[in-house]
Amino acid sequence: MNINEQLKENLKYLRVQKGHTMERLAEVCKVSRQAYSAYEKGQSVMSIETLHAIAQFYNVTMDLLVNSSLYDGRQPILNFVSYSLNEDGLKMDDKFIQIRNYNYGTQVVKIDDLNFKIFETTTTLIPDLEHIFEYDNKLRMGYIYLNSDGSGLILENGKPTFFSKDKAKTLVIIAVISANIKKEIQIESFL
Repeated sequence: MNINEQLKENLKYLRVQKGHTMERLAEVCKVSRQAYSAYEKGQSVMSIETLHAIAQFYNVTMDLLVNSSLYDGRQPILNFVSYSLNEDGLKMDDKFIQIRNYNYGTQVVKIDDLNFKIFETTTTLIPDLEHIFEYDNKLRMGYIYLNSDGSGLILENGKPTFFSKDKAKTLVIIAVISANIKKEIQIESFL
C-alpha cells in the first residue's frame, strides 16, 4: 500500500474510532468539509502542515499516519471445532465457533514459548488495561494512568515512570490487551 492509500485509510479509521465528524477535522485542517473529504478519499494530497495538524490533533506521529496500518479491512475469521459439556461428557457441536477480529488489527506479544498476549489495535486509552504504546520514541507495553492535571504514570513490568502533562503529548496508544494465552505444550503451528 502506498503512502497516500495508507494515509486515507488511517484518516477515516481515526475519525470514526474517535467519533469525530468531517466538519470537525476540516476545522482542525483549516479547510472546507469538501476539501477534508477529498483527503479521506485520496482525491487530494494534503500539505505537510495539514498532516502535522492532524497528527497533533490525534496525538500521534506523522510517521504513524503515513506508514502504519491502523486499519485492516479483511477482518480475519478463525474457525474452531467446538464441544459442549453435558452430563454424558463431551459432545461435538454441529457448528464451528468463530472468532472475528472486530477491531481490524490483532497484535501478539510473545512473552516466552508458552505465553502470549493478544492486543487489539486502538488509539484510545482504556483504564486499568495493559496497552502497547509509544512513549519517548520507544515502543512499550504496560499500564498507563492519567491524573486530572494531564500528568501520569506508566507501569512497565512493575517499574513506574512518571510523566508530565507536556510529556503526555508524546504518548501514542497503539493497542489494548484483549486476551492472555498460556499454552500447556509447545505446538509449532499454534502461535
